[in-house]
Amino acid sequence: MANDEVGSLAIDVDGSVYVGGFFGSIGGANRTSLAKLSGTNGAADAIWSPFGCAVTSLILDGNGALFTDGWCTQKISTTGAGARIGWNPLPNGEVTALALDASGSVYLGGSFTVVAGQPRSGLAAVPPNLCQKRRSPLINNAAWDVTAGIVPRRNACGSIFVTRIE
Repeated sequence: MANDEVGSLAIDVDGSVYVGGFFGSIGGANRTSLAKLSGTNGAADAIWSPFGCAVTSLILDGNGALFTDGWCTQKISTTGAGARIGWNPLPNGEVTALALDASGSVYLGGSFTVVAGQPRSGLAAVPPNLCQKRRSPLINNAAWDVTAGIVPRRNACGSIFVTRIE
């Protein structure tokens, strides 16, 4: 079905299957590394065709957005043509893992040292709707202590971020 490697899958509540990897075609259509397939027949969605680049993992937020990582970290609408949504934490290296928490924060893992202009060594968390004026990663770096307390704060744009206390 895909002409090269598939590295990640995510299934939406409507049964659509989102596929990420290193392919050039899948489900009978030309799609570069990112595709939305019918859960019933495996055909590529005729309209959904966002910009794709090598994708190592995908995660759906349940609110109509798909987060991707790999060679480009992005947030894409699951409707229409799959337009990019104004979110990009701008890591300076590859992101190889994604996770969402219950509040919607997006956790990034990978081989980077900077996220949104802030020093972050391999692990960062960012709000799902980054403010265009200021981007605020939540976790200082991968050496944080999970038993430490956290303090929620708001940045200048109203986005919530968390600072750790030790």
